[in-house]
Amino acid sequence: MNEGYAQFSAIKQQLSALVNRLSPSPGNALNEVIASLIDAWQANHSHIVLDDAQLAMITSPSLATLVGGAKADTPLVLQNNRMYFRRLLNLETRVALALQQRNQPLPRTNPAANSALTAKSMTPASLSASQAKAVSLSLTRQLAIITGGPGTGKTRIIKQIVDQAIAVEPSIRIAITAPTGKATARLETQFTDKRAGLELKTIHRLLGFGHRGTPRYHRDHPLDIDLVVVDETSMVDLALADALLAALPAHCRLILVGDPAQLPSVNLGRLLADLSILPSETEGDPLPETFLKGSRVTLTENFRFGEGTGIDVFASDLPTSMPFETSDGAAIRTIQPETLSEADFEDLFRPYLSALSAKATPKALLHAFNQSRILAPQYLGALGVHDVNHRVEALLTRSGLITRTRPDFYHGRPVLIVDNHYHLGLFNGDVGICLDPAQIEPSETLPLTQTGGLRVYFSQPEGDSTRSLPITALPRHETCFAMTVHKSQGSEFDHVFFILPETLEGTSNTLQSRELVYTAVTRARQQLTIVTTPSIWHNAVQRVYQRRSSLPEQLKIIELTS
Repeated sequence: MNEGYAQFSAIKQQLSALVNRLSPSPGNALNEVIASLIDAWQANHSHIVLDDAQLAMITSPSLATLVGGAKADTPLVLQNNRMYFRRLLNLETRVALALQQRNQPLPRTNPAANSALTAKSMTPASLSASQAKAVSLSLTRQLAIITGGPGTGKTRIIKQIVDQAIAVEPSIRIAITAPTGKATARLETQFTDKRAGLELKTIHRLLGFGHRGTPRYHRDHPLDIDLVVVDETSMVDLALADALLAALPAHCRLILVGDPAQLPSVNLGRLLADLSILPSETEGDPLPETFLKGSRVTLTENFRFGEGTGIDVFASDLPTSMPFETSDGAAIRTIQPETLSEADFEDLFRPYLSALSAKATPKALLHAFNQSRILAPQYLGALGVHDVNHRVEALLTRSGLITRTRPDFYHGRPVLIVDNHYHLGLFNGDVGICLDPAQIEPSETLPLTQTGGLRVYFSQPEGDSTRSLPITALPRHETCFAMTVHKSQGSEFDHVFFILPETLEGTSNTLQSRELVYTAVTRARQQLTIVTTPSIWHNAVQRVYQRRSSLPEQLKIIELTS
């Protein structure tokens, strides 16, 4: 974070110097506006909103070489009362134009163009009404945006869409992709029967990004593909969306799938949330009723949460949800931070610790550990990820449940991979267990020649077997009794232990926001424990993270002028 702060501080100084050269008397007020624009860029906003006094200053004729309209050739752009760096406005405009061009029915020359009746007849009766609509939409339009909360069957719908697309057009070339390796690996479990013409890759691998950060496939060298399905679209930032859209051939169909209520992407933009917005939800000039008309469907039925848990209802109305009013034995309970005890951690990880003491197989240990997880907003500070991991390790050490044979590794240490390593088949978000082969079930130990030291075991994509690596071969990783809410996206656990502390290091308001709470809460299948106070909870669920984006506005401009 310090490195990023230093970089943006340097940009402020350099841009201020440029402004002084281009404009004879820019004044402190202009430099303050420029600094605010850079701060907004650092916080992943696409623009800033100017007040009347700032607008009067910015539109002065003396600044015409610095600030202009969308079609001018100036480094800064003014659009109504919004000011942009031209690069960021151009990025939003390109993405908007590419999406708008695809927002249409399939041409009649496409084999799937008249397949609505075929799709209806092929759709399994087990699909819900909204799921069936999503499948039909995906087969008849060039752009489909499928949204839904956790447990609404988004992954299942992807499988149905692909199966029916192949049935309609057996030679179709399909890419199923996601922004992270973990999300892509999860999709692979649905497509164990691979066929020619079907690719499952991260977006970066699909586009052929090299170590220099440039893609092999782009506007002048497009992908040889007919249908692209993107899962976990809420995690796709604007620059990655731009690169993907640029690499698609004109005839290619695009299906975007995800949950717009989750945390936005780590970098610039809020793509899926912008594409899911309703005209009635906009402020100021409303979006036209035709906004992305015909391309969107929301999955409404839930199939994940345990019967009677109430977690789905709780998550769907967070502003009025009060976890402190639940009764003993309920699926949702709360703990005040000052009463949090070692016993709470022991109860949470009891199935895993019991399996560890019983010398269970790696497969059984991974299953037991992945039943529960502690989630926190950030790494640093009291009750942050690092602090909680240290507390749990100290507890287990005092209890004699773990013995350190070296400073950083021990038998039973859960490990979270934080980098993609395609050669090893390990991806950001993968979880493994460090084990001493001599202390696990003999039926799954390695041959005697390979038992010389601790190894980390991972589940295979199909989930029926494990594989292991020596600890020296691991890419970048960390302990994961606790993990950040951001890292938990795309995962689910029987029991989520969500810590929302009073003091948060850093300034990002995503750390206490409704989106963060929603993402954490919806990771739970059966039980949810929340460690917080009523006031902290109330403040968090009332605060909506307002990342400034004008992608809907650019879509509206293109639609109204086309």
